Amino acid sequence: MSLAVSGVRRRGRRRRTVLEQRFLNPGKGINVFVSEQFIDNQEGSGSNNSSIVESGAITKRNGWTTVGVGLVNAPRGLGSYYPTGANSVLMTVDGNQLKYLSGALWTALPAITYANSDRYCFVQAGGDMYIWNGVDAGSRMSGLTLTRPNTTPSAAFGIYYADKQVVSGVPSKPNRLYISSSIDRGDFTNATGTLGSSTEVPGTTAPYAGSDANYYDLSPDDGDKITALAKYQDQLIVFKTRSIWSITFDTNGQPIGKLVTNGVGCISHWSIDTVDNDLIFLSRRGYFVLGTEAQFFDQLRTNELSIRIKPYIKAMTASRLNRATSIWHDNVYYSAVPTGNSTTNNRCFTYHRQYTGWLQSQNINANAFTQYIDQTSQEEELYYADEVLPQVWKLTTGYADASGTASPQPISMYWESKAYDFSTFDIQKRFVDVTLLFRQLSGAVKVTITIDGNRITKNYNIPGTSFSGGLGRGGLGKASLGGKYEAGILGTTSSTVTNNIPIRLNVGENGRTIKIRVENSNLNESFTLLGFNIGYRPYGRNNFPAELRVY
Repeated sequence: MSLAVSGVRRRGRRRRTVLEQRFLNPGKGINVFVSEQFIDNQEGSGSNNSSIVESGAITKRNGWTTVGVGLVNAPRGLGSYYPTGANSVLMTVDGNQLKYLSGALWTALPAITYANSDRYCFVQAGGDMYIWNGVDAGSRMSGLTLTRPNTTPSAAFGIYYADKQVVSGVPSKPNRLYISSSIDRGDFTNATGTLGSSTEVPGTTAPYAGSDANYYDLSPDDGDKITALAKYQDQLIVFKTRSIWSITFDTNGQPIGKLVTNGVGCISHWSIDTVDNDLIFLSRRGYFVLGTEAQFFDQLRTNELSIRIKPYIKAMTASRLNRATSIWHDNVYYSAVPTGNSTTNNRCFTYHRQYTGWLQSQNINANAFTQYIDQTSQEEELYYADEVLPQVWKLTTGYADASGTASPQPISMYWESKAYDFSTFDIQKRFVDVTLLFRQLSGAVKVTITIDGNRITKNYNIPGTSFSGGLGRGGLGKASLGGKYEAGILGTTSSTVTNNIPIRLNVGENGRTIKIRVENSNLNESFTLLGFNIGYRPYGRNNFPAELRVY
């Protein structure tokens, strides 16, 4: 932010000075926890379907396109399988069958059928892929061969850790960790002792002759249940609804549990992902980060990340938060959740860590996310399975959302600034003009200026590629406003273009606060807002509305 003063002399008398406030890189996300008048100057008071780029500029989020044909039901779960010496496989569950993407066709593996389940977890361990749903005994995929061993429990989720597969979420054993053999990661039983019993390992039908399978009951009498598993450094992290534990193994391979905190837990295994050197997860209280204490690398700590979107968190139905699914991709943490009365995930929150900012998007109704490298790509690309439609989606570089069989749909985007009072909340001002600095103005932009909350609203339409009429003809294209606009400049889409475009809007209204909203709802149009400058003249202290005075 910078402050400048300019004076204009007219007809022998000096006009009141015009003050200018410039705000660049307004990309610290949204803050709906604090009054829009008192949030940070680079924070927004509202946003939908927007993203943060460059050094903190605002733009429209990228779109999604459908992947493959052949799904009949809304897919459940999404897995990326990289078998040794074979092509990678993208897979999901359609109804009661596992399907994988073969070219452009979702192809069924009919050897195994699955009971009705809404949540699936895919774990690659020991070169094979395991599929868990909390109802059936776990199944195993080796190459394109699908089987169901008789030594797997009916777990809901799992993780590959220390050369073993660790699973949990067996309904009748809510506090139990099942630890596979290190020889066969699909074996969770032992011929000796109770490990050979299907009572202790529900879902199994026969013991295995191995010797190193195990299970561990974690604080079984605390009235809580295991909800998620993750890895952090050399520790296995076990989450319950209201607590977090770390598990290590002694020299005899026996698990040892240590309480990290009983102040917060995790609500969904699918909400956890590794973010750089930390873990981010969703609890009943919001999104938290887990990592090591500064300068104490053996001490774990948790901190809340989502305080600035706390009202959105409180608006979620707590009983449905276990549906949350998240992923860390390209420096952004995506998390799809159910909001309002929705029984499915209908909103996606994104945390842009390098800007420490949260944004929200609609039309990303994800049941599960995965990153996947196909046979031709050198980069991991982001996919999600739809909650309602029989579609899997892939993130694109365009600005449209596909819609299955229909034509691509426009992305409706907006971003709102804070309500600026320039640290003088009680002083009346004459708002002279607002100058917006754009890059990549490849479509029309609607700008709304709001004075004093909603007392005065002014709307402007900025054309993206033509200034031959309307607002551009009357003011924006005139040299008197400091502009010489050439054909094609505003339509450029290159992020390396250096001739950024300032657009000045005449305001001419009195008030105490001013707020800016930019939006675009057109197909394949976008823009990048780099910053803005607000010109105003402050009035004296005595210029105060009579209706707000109390005598």
